[in-house]
Amino acid sequence: MNRARILAGCAMIATVLLLSTSGVTSQEKKEVKDPPKAKGYIPTGWGKLNLDAAQKQAIYAVQGEYKEKISKLEDEIKKLEADKYKKMVGVLKAEQKKILTDGLTTDPDPKTKDPTKDSK
Repeated sequence: MNRARILAGCAMIATVLLLSTSGVTSQEKKEVKDPPKAKGYIPTGWGKLNLDAAQKQAIYAVQGEYKEKISKLEDEIKKLEADKYKKMVGVLKAEQKKILTDGLTTDPDPKTKDPTKDSK
């Protein structure tokens, strides 16, 4: 009797495992999808050129290629700007640096109003 229960339990577990993995071991060929389409924009005025789908995709691909290159150069520009500022501050004397840092912590624009004060 115990053997029958154990055998039935094993059979049930094997059935569940076979049903749950049938998609993984399947020999069916999957449908090959088109490669993902590139995304971008068509420049202003180019809509009048009657571009076909292939031309649009080529334009989007060029934009993607240059977007990465431009991004790297923009990062380089940010680093250069930071280095330039450090060197400019390095030229200042100690009291000038203090004035600069004090000036940066206060509002340099006298036109802006303090919202806590009443205007008369």
